[in-house]
Amino acid sequence: MSSPLFHVEVRPEHEHERVRVVPHGELDLATVPQLEAEIARLRASGCATILLDLRRLAFMDSTGLRLLLRLHDQARSDGFRLAIADREGPVRRVLEITRTAGWFQYVED
Repeated sequence: MSSPLFHVEVRPEHEHERVRVVPHGELDLATVPQLEAEIARLRASGCATILLDLRRLAFMDSTGLRLLLRLHDQARSDGFRLAIADREGPVRRVLEITRTAGWFQYVED
């Protein structure tokens, strides 16, 4: 069951070639399935680039980290582009502590 405060916003960009996915709230054991399902739906629809905008997350646990690492591996093996938008904060802190921050492509807007 997902948290009532967690939701995922999807914003198509560049005529649906790129989609910005913006999770809001806390990304944890209860909410990862919701984000994972949304990304799977986008991939199944043929989306070539997913920009995962993590700036609205207040918290991310190891379950969220595992999802990011799975998405990173899927992007490499399946040929879609995955980029992350974040700032100094809870997500970047988890990535830096686990020494995985350098694995991802980042965008700034």
